[in-house]
Amino acid sequence: MSRRKGEIDRSFFDDMLGKVEEASAPAKIAEVPLDQIIPRVNQFRRIFNQKSIEALAASISELGLLEPIVVREQEGNFEIVAGERRYRALSQLGWKSAPVRVMTFNDAQAELAGAVENLNREDLSPLEEVDAVLSVIRHTLNLSQIEAAELITQVRTLELEEKNTPEGNMAALTSLFKRLGYTSVNSFYANRLSLLRYPDDLLQAMRERGLAYTKARVLTRIKDPEIRQGLTETTLHDNLSVEEVEQAVRAQAKNPYPSPELYSDFGQLKRRITKRWVQELDPTKQKRLRRLMNDIEKLLEESS
Repeated sequence: MSRRKGEIDRSFFDDMLGKVEEASAPAKIAEVPLDQIIPRVNQFRRIFNQKSIEALAASISELGLLEPIVVREQEGNFEIVAGERRYRALSQLGWKSAPVRVMTFNDAQAELAGAVENLNREDLSPLEEVDAVLSVIRHTLNLSQIEAAELITQVRTLELEEKNTPEGNMAALTSLFKRLGYTSVNSFYANRLSLLRYPDDLLQAMRERGLAYTKARVLTRIKDPEIRQGLTETTLHDNLSVEEVEQAVRAQAKNPYPSPELYSDFGQLKRRITKRWVQELDPTKQKRLRRLMNDIEKLLEESS
């Protein structure tokens, strides 16, 4: 499912970054050692596509770094505000230093600049997108996270009723979403904001371990936290497809009381059974393995 259907108003990003920079002291361009540049702890993007980094590194190797990394000074280092992909590409290329634009952002300004930078990318995950959009709303309209979510809900209700023209913050939010390229607030509410209602363990796996939104959506059907976490581990370790996750969830629904560790243990066992391990078994152990495989096959036939 695509993030947006409308065209992004590119001037929005220039306007927002311009306003943030105007609120801080003038920037300075410098060349700093790469080992003094550190990623931001609360970066919206936790997972980076390695192929994308390699492609960027190849481009930089050919054309050079076209845009400096935006940083702010933090305890003797330079914390990345925007440009972590560039930083990772330079690290991969073995650069010892990098050109940076040093800003005097406070925490709120750094968060907003990072959110605007990320929303200008095409490869954000759905959850990263939600976090970034809410950050832009909070800082643009001076709202808390809860107030921003409530405002989205209110505007969505107006859109569904088609009765009233939004005013005040509701009008500002509607305009903001159009500039971000969304066809409606309701589409964002239904397809993105609803992610925040996912269980905390799934949200953590999505943010920190790269669990795909499509797989997390299937895993929400499992209500028992221990069983869900066990299947989440198997999904990540074995890189299960969406179809395989759906099959596992359906199987769990037929037998709702398996050992919570069963999925994970089985996945670990599969990884230990290598071709070399089988070849090195003596004839007696090979016969035992064959009997176990036959038993598993019977279980599969009984449950199909």
